[in-house]
Amino acid sequence: MSELACCESTPGSREYKRRIRTAIAGYTVTLLLAITFLRAFPASPWRFPVMLVPVIPAIWGVVVVLRFVRAMDELQRRVHLEGVSFAFTLTVLVTLTWGLLERAGLPHLPSVWVATLMIALWGIGNYLAARRYR
Repeated sequence: MSELACCESTPGSREYKRRIRTAIAGYTVTLLLAITFLRAFPASPWRFPVMLVPVIPAIWGVVVVLRFVRAMDELQRRVHLEGVSFAFTLTVLVTLTWGLLERAGLPHLPSVWVATLMIALWGIGNYLAARRYR
């Protein structure tokens, strides 16, 4: 979840940034704790529930983003849609290509990196789309 390039420094965008940073921090902290637990207790019956704990702040992040998008004006939504479209199509292209090359011997790409790639491309897509409308 990246900060929106199309957003000005309004009270709504400042609140969004505060909430999304909180969600990202919560995800990061719970992920590090879950990984630490998993390394210490690899055979624990709790390993699966513990590794799902970071999903809770991730869900909060999704809620924050959706609320923010609903509050956007039409131009901001258009920029956002272009950013998401950019991220989606490039993520599909990259993962499809990587998947094909895995069959030829490239190492397996852990699926957690797909989300990371999409979020990074979403930020880039928003930046590029926002530049078009300046």
